[in-house]
Amino acid sequence: METQGQADSGQAPRILPRTALIAAIRADGHRITLVQAPAGFGKSVLAGQLARAVGAAPVPGRPGAWDGPGWRIRDGVPPETLDGPERLVLLVRPGQVPSGLARARLHGEVGDIPAADLLFARETLPPGAWARSAGWPVLVGAPEVSDADLTAYLVHEVLADLPADRLLAATRGETDDLRARIPPLALADAPLRALLPGAVETALAARLLEDGAAALGWSENVLPPRPRLAARLIRTALAAGDSGTALDLFRRSGGWHLFYALPPRDFAALVDDMPAELRDRDEELALAQMLLGLKAGEVGWVRRRFEERFGGAPGMDVLDLRRGLAPDSPLSLRVQAFRIVLLIYEDIPVSEDMLDTILSVLSRLPLEAHLMRGSCHNALLEIYLRQRRYAELEFSAERSAQAYESANAVLLRFYIGLHRAVMGLLRGQSGAALPELADARAWLDKLEFDSPGDSRIARLVEAAARFEEGEAGPILGFLDADLDAFSGGETWPTLVELAVQFGSQALAEHVSTRAALAYLDRWWARLAMNRQFRVLLDLRKAQVLQNAGRWGEAARALSPIQARIDRVWIESADTEFARLATRDEILLALCWLRQIAYEYPRLPYLGRKLDHMAANPQLTGRQRIALDIWRAHVARQTREPSQMRALLRSVFDIVARDRGLSVLSEEQLFLGEMWRDAGTAAYLSAVGPARLVMRRLEESRFTSGTEAARAHLTRQELKVLMMLTEGASNKIVARQLGITEPTVKFHLKNLYAKLGCNRRAEAVRAARALGWMK
Repeated sequence: METQGQADSGQAPRILPRTALIAAIRADGHRITLVQAPAGFGKSVLAGQLARAVGAAPVPGRPGAWDGPGWRIRDGVPPETLDGPERLVLLVRPGQVPSGLARARLHGEVGDIPAADLLFARETLPPGAWARSAGWPVLVGAPEVSDADLTAYLVHEVLADLPADRLLAATRGETDDLRARIPPLALADAPLRALLPGAVETALAARLLEDGAAALGWSENVLPPRPRLAARLIRTALAAGDSGTALDLFRRSGGWHLFYALPPRDFAALVDDMPAELRDRDEELALAQMLLGLKAGEVGWVRRRFEERFGGAPGMDVLDLRRGLAPDSPLSLRVQAFRIVLLIYEDIPVSEDMLDTILSVLSRLPLEAHLMRGSCHNALLEIYLRQRRYAELEFSAERSAQAYESANAVLLRFYIGLHRAVMGLLRGQSGAALPELADARAWLDKLEFDSPGDSRIARLVEAAARFEEGEAGPILGFLDADLDAFSGGETWPTLVELAVQFGSQALAEHVSTRAALAYLDRWWARLAMNRQFRVLLDLRKAQVLQNAGRWGEAARALSPIQARIDRVWIESADTEFARLATRDEILLALCWLRQIAYEYPRLPYLGRKLDHMAANPQLTGRQRIALDIWRAHVARQTREPSQMRALLRSVFDIVARDRGLSVLSEEQLFLGEMWRDAGTAAYLSAVGPARLVMRRLEESRFTSGTEAARAHLTRQELKVLMMLTEGASNKIVARQLGITEPTVKFHLKNLYAKLGCNRRAEAVRAARALGWMK
């Protein structure tokens, strides 16, 4: 490192003399002196000062070349020959060393001056110059250089020769190897450090425009480690008019999967910025637009667009899984994978043949196609979840999680944890659901941007899990704050099932039956175009009516549902119950069995029908618990107390283990009668889990009144008041609470006295005015 006397002024001169370096070169005993240093190290200044010192003159027509008595100096230009008697001084950048120099070096004719010797020593510079330059010659005498000029210099001179992989590493902050090129990087407070990221990114974009997107080494099978950088590089290519490189970058950044690594608006804007002719012609951009449609909840539009874009041959239904996913399908594997993903948003029955077709696509996908393989397994996960095929579901969840982790797909990995949590809820295991939800949230927290829609979905799943444990606040809060945004955006059938099931139950129990029915009507307006959703909503409406004791209305709601399973089928079927496979057929059969179990518990062979239904492997945990409660009810009505108590003990053991409290709350109409049986109550009270569950259920069941209501009313009066808000008659109140009508009148009299009124309507208004009821 060259040294000289300490400068007295606050700034270093524009050009400092390189006296020591020139002396070292003149004293070098080798015939050839090689000065090799990156841009900015003052090679040209050194060459000019050396030429003047030895009396060499510029060579006409050859900038950077000086010849003189016994000297040849070449700055950045190749020498005509390496031979000759003269001293030859070569000043070059890395990578520009003449190929013939190796022979001269072998003969001991080459002396080297390293780049570090061209730096100015700290003691030779004023403090300000050192802090700015760290001895880097280009900045030593340039105190007023603008940020724009310095950035441009870094891009076009210092970084321009670096390959894409080194520049990409620098965008990740791996800049240690750049310190040899840019010495100020060694100083923590050097102003230049703030300019480097932008300069590196600009240089990388320029390199890609020159070498093509392949220089990055990115793949369509893996999301880029810095997705926002990928988006900026694509925009830079578009701004430069190079749509081909932009499209290639888009594909190598995951294509339509890049959606899951960017804020939704940013991805949509990126797709919109692509030239219109590309969006119409390129299949990857077409799929990206369809994915945006799915995320906006426009499943019908996406299906039509898919047919229009990929239909092609007359009579070819590309939406038909058997034809669109066949080995001889005209659709590419990427389009076939997207078609499988579309199943997540469609609520259509998937047969075994269709599943085999999907699995055949998976077998044709390359092992390194992590994003596509993960997405296909993710779709299978949703299908298995609807079909309650938990063993296959676990397998697909594991495979998709592995694929997404390999693909750096953080948000997609979140969905796998979310699906596992939903699986726990459907199995009636809220205790298992919450850890899976925590895992999902941990992946969501790794995102570099906010994803409000996905956070909303996580809140729904957590609210459902909390409701399972007897806590209604989260689900009621979700319905109040998030329902509009949730129902108007991305909806998977399984998520809709959760929202419909738990939302309507919470409203029915903690607000009113009317509120629950209005909630279902709201979903009807949103989803009525899809038959499968219509069936789900019709069945849930019937269940809400059953829970309110409006059995006649429930039967009238069930009867019009067009399906092979109706009341006649239920009353004539036997072993067929164990073989029902689809979600809707199982739901419909359960609704009718519940209706009959309440209205005609002594129907011949009803117990056997319920037993066959209980043997169905496709039942969810909630359904199995509810069914066992009905079986216990029928056993009580048919005077089989031992079977009733055994079933109830099993139910309470399962609920205590899995913490699925809400199903007991929903089956109060059946449980209440059995609890009031003195023998049964004594038997259950002796069982630890049952006693604990009964206490928790009582604490959570009647929480719509405030502490003030509980302080003024007895538990039975509070129950009567809740039923008054739903318009129940004395007869219905008596039947649901298991008391006589005179006893109901007794409770009403006490209730009226405490509320200071004489009529039912006045009592309801007063309770609501006091905040005791919603």
